Amino acid sequence: MNTLAPDEKLCPYCAETIKAAAVKCRFCQSDLTPEPPVDLSDLAEPDVAPDPEDESQPDEPVLEPEPALDTPPPPAAASRGGVRVLAALLVLCLVLGGALAFVVHRSRHPDLGTAPNGQVTDSSFRNAAMSAASDAAAQALSYSWKTFDADRKKARALMGTKLAKQYDAAMDQVAQQTATSKLTLKATVLSAGLLSAKEHEAKVLLFVNTVTTREGSKKQQLDQNRVVMDLTRKDGAWTVSSMDAF
Repeated sequence: MNTLAPDEKLCPYCAETIKAAAVKCRFCQSDLTPEPPVDLSDLAEPDVAPDPEDESQPDEPVLEPEPALDTPPPPAAASRGGVRVLAALLVLCLVLGGALAFVVHRSRHPDLGTAPNGQVTDSSFRNAAMSAASDAAAQALSYSWKTFDADRKKARALMGTKLAKQYDAAMDQVAQQTATSKLTLKATVLSAGLLSAKEHEAKVLLFVNTVTTREGSKKQQLDQNRVVMDLTRKDGAWTVSSMDAF
């Protein structure tokens, strides 16, 4: 027996194979009644009786999945970059601060070319010490009866506390005679020699001529003196700490 194709069927009258859609047999010329369409609902699955055991068991609640916790985002790259920038700025500030401190220290404590015995060899430093001593000697040994108090004040400003007291005592002794005789003393430093020069102190030998004149008289008195002066240096400025004339 031949197997029928899906689009073929047998004629019910002559049993010949014809097309499934044919309404008339091409062999026996018999009219064919169309087959009723198949009701797909009849092919539905039969109802299944519920299992008594299932009815006895209550429906279990359906658990909804727990929402996922929000995980904090990792630190942004911008935040990390900001920390790096702050760290770099801090390092830069430290470097600049150190450089500034070095410059200030160097300005106050320049490289003086100090020898092993502590003596300063820098020529500008040594010249500054001799210049300060010369100015102080000329100011301290010069005064006039017209400007006695002002001259005294200027000289004291160049001296340390101890020497200023000694200077005041000496000036008190000559104040009356200077005013009465109308005297004027003019001191001139001829030369200066450095006996010792260290970073914070110096000793200078000065050769000084002092000319004394009296108001209304052409007569002059010349005194030649040697002065040994000790100076102290602080913050770049020289102060006279002692002065001996002979």
